[in-house]
Amino acid sequence: MTVVHGNAPWDTCRRHAGYLAMHVYKDPPPPGVGFSTRYPDRVAEVEEHWEDWEVLDNHGGSGLVARLYKLKSYDPEGDNSQLCPPCLAFRGTDFHDLRGLAIAASIRWRIFRFFGWTHDFTLVLDETVPPKTRTPGRHAAARGAPTVEVPYTRDELIEMAFRPFPIFHEEGATEFETAADGETFEVTFRVALDLMAREDGDWVANILQGLGRPTPQYEEAISFGQQVIDQRLATSTDNRLEITGHSLGGSLAAAVACVLDRTYPDFMIHGMTFNAAGVHPNTIAPASLGEAAIHNFTVEDEGLTTIHTFTDRLPVIGSIFRLAERTINQVGMPPAVGQLIVQRGTWPPGTTQPTQVGTGLPNLFPIEDQTLVAEYTGDFPILTLIDNMLIASGDVGRFASRFLEWLNTTYRERAIQNNRDSDEDYWFPERIDRTYTEMMRLLMEELDPEIDALMKIVAMCVNYHGMDYVIAAYDAKFGRP
Repeated sequence: MTVVHGNAPWDTCRRHAGYLAMHVYKDPPPPGVGFSTRYPDRVAEVEEHWEDWEVLDNHGGSGLVARLYKLKSYDPEGDNSQLCPPCLAFRGTDFHDLRGLAIAASIRWRIFRFFGWTHDFTLVLDETVPPKTRTPGRHAAARGAPTVEVPYTRDELIEMAFRPFPIFHEEGATEFETAADGETFEVTFRVALDLMAREDGDWVANILQGLGRPTPQYEEAISFGQQVIDQRLATSTDNRLEITGHSLGGSLAAAVACVLDRTYPDFMIHGMTFNAAGVHPNTIAPASLGEAAIHNFTVEDEGLTTIHTFTDRLPVIGSIFRLAERTINQVGMPPAVGQLIVQRGTWPPGTTQPTQVGTGLPNLFPIEDQTLVAEYTGDFPILTLIDNMLIASGDVGRFASRFLEWLNTTYRERAIQNNRDSDEDYWFPERIDRTYTEMMRLLMEELDPEIDALMKIVAMCVNYHGMDYVIAAYDAKFGRP
């Protein structure tokens, strides 16, 4: 079962890489959720035929976990030409590993040059950071007021060694009607969104590497790959190495394959990645993204590949990536490396309807062609309209002008009518605020069903990313090895 003859690109060994990319998640198990799979027979098969040859476990530090597997019958000093080569597997993202990650946003706006407001928001995703609390004053405590949790400020996060990385910074001005009596006024604004990051953690590595920043996980992975060649393969009779990984692990595998292929031209390096994240050219320089032979297998409509490679299929998100280009100096995140093999997925074992197992997964993107949410078969008219506004706008100011003009045209008369009985009790600025509040309520009343359907689609595309869905699609396309 694990013996292969010849070098066909889709031979038994290459197909085993998918099972090794799953097995590398088993030990150490992902924190909090542990290891589970709908394919325990594939795990048992790996453990029957393969064994560790070298292990790097730094999941408590940078987050990197990697294993060099070899067949139990593999003899480093013998003739292994008829056996599968060693396989270096990199573990993907632990979705709970949000260490060192926070988000800070700021919105500042001014009206009539006299009135201005600044709203700061922070969200700490790192669960190791203790919550910040505010104790009530003496009089409030006497009335039984509780201690409450409050957000950290951006400056406090910086004092805690979080570094800001700009994601989206935009400022400008727009003039629009006040939604009352046809008056107009000018609003100036500044919008800022920063990723606040420390050094360690899977998601920090995912995001910063995608922005071209150096990250410890990628540096360690490349160093470990070189160590595997120098200390294991260079002293053996074999010059072949398979490198594999899923998600973040697929990106690590591709980066290492590119560097090793350039550094060790006498070795046969092949990468087999699954639903892989992209690799930024800065990560592997002076090697190039075309250095190694890499096949990237992906389940159609899974989240990561859709964001990285098919951004135009995502409503609103793709347009926001384009608007952020001036801040991050790139359009979105880099695509995965290698020959892309897209396979329509099939239901894995363990679904709620056993008869579904092995049948095709629902279509998710583009959303007007989705087949997941049966009760919502519309064309997402409002999301599509907003997306078209973003596409037609060169900056946030022009989008704001278009959006507010459309909002007034579509909802103002209804909003004024709804507020007519009580508006006379409010002075002019309050009437403006009440009218816009009512217009937004009317908008969200119509938009909420579209958002609910979209959230179901997004949740399913996250499921498609998992290794169980990869194995189901992988076996359906290539058969069991």
